[in-house]
Amino acid sequence: MKAYRTSVYAERGHFDTYRSIGTELALFAARRRMRVEQVPFQVRERSDAPRFGSVWLANWRILRSLGLFIARRFG
Repeated sequence: MKAYRTSVYAERGHFDTYRSIGTELALFAARRRMRVEQVPFQVRERSDAPRFGSVWLANWRILRSLGLFIARRFG
């Protein structure tokens, strides 16, 4: 689970370029040397199906986003 200050989005101006909102904003914040930290929270068991498909599909989307970012940045 990720949370972002609205200022991160406001500075970025857009998101979802790589179809993985959290990954893109996290990379943007890290590049700008914005503070990134973990915040503990309590999670309840999910009673329905995940919105993003299986765990594998969700992780694939994150890895694909990172790959696209690296290719565009350094390719």
